[in-house]
Amino acid sequence: MDLTSLSNLATFNEQPAEAAKGVPLEIPLDKIIPGDNPRTTFPPEKMERIAASIRARRVKSPISVHAVSAEQVAAYFESKGLPFYYQSKGLEAPTELDGFYQINHGERRYRGSVMAGNKETIPAVLDDDHDGIDALVENIQRADLDPLDIAHGIEKKVKEGMSKKDIAQEIGMSPSYVSNHLRLLKLPEPVAAMIREGKSQDVTALLQLGSAYEEFPEEIAAFCEENEEITQAQVRRYIAELKEPPTPPSPPTVLPSGNGSAGVIGGNGGLDAYPSEGGNASSSNDDPEEPDDGSASSSNEGDGGHGSATSSNGDAGPADGEGSPAAHKPPKAKIAGIDVTHDGRPARLLLKVPSTHGLAWIKYEDDGHETEIEVGTIEQIVSVAVE
Repeated sequence: MDLTSLSNLATFNEQPAEAAKGVPLEIPLDKIIPGDNPRTTFPPEKMERIAASIRARRVKSPISVHAVSAEQVAAYFESKGLPFYYQSKGLEAPTELDGFYQINHGERRYRGSVMAGNKETIPAVLDDDHDGIDALVENIQRADLDPLDIAHGIEKKVKEGMSKKDIAQEIGMSPSYVSNHLRLLKLPEPVAAMIREGKSQDVTALLQLGSAYEEFPEEIAAFCEENEEITQAQVRRYIAELKEPPTPPSPPTVLPSGNGSAGVIGGNGGLDAYPSEGGNASSSNDDPEEPDDGSASSSNEGDGGHGSATSSNGDAGPADGEGSPAAHKPPKAKIAGIDVTHDGRPARLLLKVPSTHGLAWIKYEDDGHETEIEVGTIEQIVSVAVE
C-alpha cells in the first residue's frame, strides 16, 4: 500500500484557511500579528474584563484575519517590534515567519486571549478583501472606538488621498461628522485627556472646550481636571460664565418723587414707591386718594389738555394714531437667514450664540446637521434672505 500521498496532509495543515474561507478556524496566537487598527488605546481595566470573560467562556465571536507573507511579517517586526503575544510572554522573535496572519479587526479579542493565559488558539475567519476603511466602519458601527481613534482612522485615509466626502460615504456618516472628528486632533492636551481617560466622548462638547481653551486656558484646564463627566449644556453654561461672569445685584437707588413720595429701583428692575417723611405712598396699582390740589391722578386721565397723557406703564408721549409719527413708520426688514458655503457644502448661518469668540453656528442643507465652526473657515456668503 503506497502511503506517500499522505505527505500532502502536511501542506493541507499549513494552509487551513485557504481550504475553508469564511469558516471559523482555530489559529495559533503565536502566528498572529496585529493589523493597522484604528484603535490606539487599550484601557487595562477593560482588557482585564475581556480576558476574564475569555478565560471562562472562550472567544464567542471570531476575529477577522488575512494571510501575510514571511517578508511582510519581517517588515512588521522591524517597524513595529514584537507582537503582543511575544511581549507578554517575554519571548524573542520567531525564526520561522511562514504561516502568519494579520488581524483585520478583533485586536482586543486577540489581546484578551493572550491575557487569559489558558488559550493557545483563537477562532478566526479569513478575509483577504478587508482594508483599513472596513476596520473603521466596523468599529464605528459597534460604537467600539473613542472619538480620537476615529479621528486618527479618518486622518490616515485623508493622508492616503481619500476625500472627506468619500470617507463620509464609505463609513455611512455625514461630511460634518468627518470634519468635526478631524478637528479633535487639534484639541489642547487637557481636553484631549478627557477622551483618553473616558470622561467624555461628546464631540460637540469637547470641541467647545477646545475653542474656549484659547481664551481661558487655565480655567478650561481646571474644568477638565475637576469633572468626571460632562454634558453639552454644562459646557455651554460654564463657558458663558467665563465670558460674562454674573454680577451681584446693585443696592437699591432712592429717587425723589414730586408728590412727597420716594421711588426705589430694586433688584427686580421695577420702581416701587414708599412714603417719604410726611408723605403718602402712591402706586399705579392702588386706587389713589383725591389730591388736595385738585389735579388728576388717574393713570388714564390727562390734565385738561395742557399736559401729556401718561399710560399705566409710565411711558409718556402721544398715542399712536392719525397724525402721529408711529402711524407712518415703515416696518423694519428682518434677516431670515444667511446662506453660506462651508467645506464645499451649502449651509445656513444660524442666529445662535456660539460657545466662544470666533465661532459660529451653521446648519448644513444636505443633511440638516447643526454644528459650530470657525468663522474663518466659511468659504463664501452666497446670499442673505430677507423677510
